[in-house]
Amino acid sequence: MLEDVVVVGYKKEIKSNISSAISTVKAENINQLPLSGLDQALQGQAAGVQVTQTTGAPGDDIAVRIRGAGTLGSNNPLYIIDGVPTTGNINMFSISDIESIEILKDAASASIYGSRSANGVIVITTKKGKKGAPTFNFDSYYGIQEANRLPELLNTEDYLLIRNEAINNANSLRDPIRQLDTYDLAILDTLGNVNWLDQVFNPAPTQRYSLSASGGGDHGNFYLLGEYSSQEGVFKKQKYDKYLLRFNGDIGTKRFKVGNNISFSYTDRDVINSSGDGGGPGNELSGIRYALIAAPVFPIYDQNGNYINTSASLGDPTLYGDGNANPLAFIDATDWTVQRYRFFGNVFAEYKILDNLTFRTNLGADILFQDETIFKERLSAAIYDPTSLNRGNVTDRTMIWNNTLDYSTSIGASNDHNVSLLLGMEAIDNRTDYLGASARNFS
Repeated sequence: MLEDVVVVGYKKEIKSNISSAISTVKAENINQLPLSGLDQALQGQAAGVQVTQTTGAPGDDIAVRIRGAGTLGSNNPLYIIDGVPTTGNINMFSISDIESIEILKDAASASIYGSRSANGVIVITTKKGKKGAPTFNFDSYYGIQEANRLPELLNTEDYLLIRNEAINNANSLRDPIRQLDTYDLAILDTLGNVNWLDQVFNPAPTQRYSLSASGGGDHGNFYLLGEYSSQEGVFKKQKYDKYLLRFNGDIGTKRFKVGNNISFSYTDRDVINSSGDGGGPGNELSGIRYALIAAPVFPIYDQNGNYINTSASLGDPTLYGDGNANPLAFIDATDWTVQRYRFFGNVFAEYKILDNLTFRTNLGADILFQDETIFKERLSAAIYDPTSLNRGNVTDRTMIWNNTLDYSTSIGASNDHNVSLLLGMEAIDNRTDYLGASARNFS
C-alpha cells in the first residue's frame, strides 16, 4: 500500500513519501454500491468525512463535510475532477467511471489550492484506457427501496377517543362560544379510516445500467462509458433519471501527448417537497407534513371517485384538526420538475522537456444548464391559492486554464534524497445567468 500512487494536487506522489493527511478510496470499494450519485459513494469510506442527505428524496443534493463545519457560509469541499475544479454537486457523475478518490484533509495537503480549499479538497480521477485489445464491461443492478421505521398513526376509533378526551380536558378552559363538540363512536361507519403514511409511501425500484469500452496501444488509449440510472422515491411522485456519456483518451509519444477527459450528463427530477411547512419565503409546503397531520377520519374520494381536496365540504372542520388537506390531492396538485444538462471536462497537452522536467497545459470547462418548473393548482384558500406557475432557468459557466512545470529527481549515492519542484499558474472565469418568471390566477 505504501507504493500506491496518489494524486495530491497538480501532480502525483508515492504514498510512502507523503506525511499529509490523505485518505484514498479505490474504485473496487465503490463500484458495486447501489447508488445513483457519486457523492453518496463517499459515505463511510474515509475517516473524518461526513455525508448527509437532507431529505432522502431521489436526486437531492448531498452535504459533504470534511472534519466538520468550519464556517457559517458554504462548507462544501473543493472537488478536482481530472484536474478541473468545481464546488457544485457531483451527483451527475457516475461511480462506474471512477479510478480513485483522494481526500485531502489538512492544510498542508490542500494549501496548494488557496482559500478554495478551506473546507478540504476531494481529488477524483476517472478511468483511462490501458494498452491491449479492446475490452467491454457491462454493469447493472436492480433493487427495491422501502421507508423504514415510520411512526405508527392512530386509526379512526383511537383518533375519536383521544380527541374526545382532549376536548373534555380542555373545554372548561375555553371560551364557551368556542367550545368543541365530542363525538359518539356510533359515527365510525360514516367516517373514513385512512392510514395516510401507507397512502403516500410505497416500495420504490432503483436501477443502474452502464456499458464501457476501453483499450489502447503504444501511442494512445481510450475509455468510453454510457450509463442510465433511475431511482423512484419511496414518497409518491418523486423520481430521478440520469443519462451519462464519458470519453477519455490520449494520443502521442513518450515525449509529447495530447488528450481529453469529457463527460456529458442529463438529469430529470420530479419533486414533491418533503421538508418544511411553507412558513416563510422559499419554503415550499411539505407533502410529508400533510401526511403526518392529516386525520384518519378524512376520506380520500367523494362519491364520484374524485379527490376530496380539503375538509371544508365535510361539515364540522374541527373534526379534522390542522390536517385539513388531502395529502394525495396535494401531491396531485403539484407538478415540480428540475432538468439539468451538464458538460464537464478538459483537453490537455503534455511535453517532457527533459527526463525529469515536464510541462503540462490544461483547458477545462464546467457548463451547467438548469430548467425548473413549478405548477401549483389551487386546493383551498389556504393551500396553493391562487393557482400559479413558476419557471426558472440557470446557466452557470466556469472556464479553467492552468499550466504547470514539474521537476523531480533523486540525488545522493543511493538516490535516497528526493527533490521535487512544481511551478504553475491557473486562471478561472465564472459567469452565472438566471432568468425567472411567474404567472398566477389560472382558471
